[in-house]
Amino acid sequence: MSLRPVFAAALGVALATSAARAVSQPTRLLPESPKDHASVGKKPRFTIRVDGSDVEQLRFRIELSKDQFKTVAYAFDQVKDGNGWAYTALEDQSPGAVYFTRQPIEGGDYEWRVASWDGLGWQDGHGISRIQIDDVPPADVDQVRMRREPNRSCVQISWAPVATDIQGRAERVARYHVYRYAAKGHTQPIRPFEAGETAGLDYEDCDAEAFKKPILFYRIVAEDEAGNIPGRRY
Repeated sequence: MSLRPVFAAALGVALATSAARAVSQPTRLLPESPKDHASVGKKPRFTIRVDGSDVEQLRFRIELSKDQFKTVAYAFDQVKDGNGWAYTALEDQSPGAVYFTRQPIEGGDYEWRVASWDGLGWQDGHGISRIQIDDVPPADVDQVRMRREPNRSCVQISWAPVATDIQGRAERVARYHVYRYAAKGHTQPIRPFEAGETAGLDYEDCDAEAFKKPILFYRIVAEDEAGNIPGRRY
């Protein structure tokens, strides 16, 4: 029996192993963003900081847990599924990898960690970050007031701050969307238009054409830091 095929196969395995070992694991591997204790939406973008020369030769894994990794609630493994993964440069031009979440994550408090694969095995990253997946929108905005300024063809709108979500828990609002409702006449439908947005508690609308409408009112909608807004059509 000829040994050539066996030798060739063994040589192929040796070469493959040698090539795999030529990939260097990073000297430092960290969860970069979302930042520790950040509040994010149901489909966050995860960024990994990678200190090393073989970033694009490596593959990465992200794991999320609610119980200090006694169990893993979500795992995003680039070896098993490369969809949603990309290599990137961070803000300081350091190398990194990014994962765009494809399916929504259930709301709650999580820890997340990372690992890298060099073709032979996994290396755990350094450090764990905590995030809140916020899938609950803010409560409705109350005490909306408007005042016309005839000399300037402007409308001044103000409102009370939103401090809770629709379930009554403390909320952090990032911005308010100002929707204008106007009609040309009393028999025509009133249609919404987003006049603008602001991080404050007042807004000045100086659209001269809108000012001429016989029917004009406003609705203010809060958006939280995770990007949640009340699920209605405006």
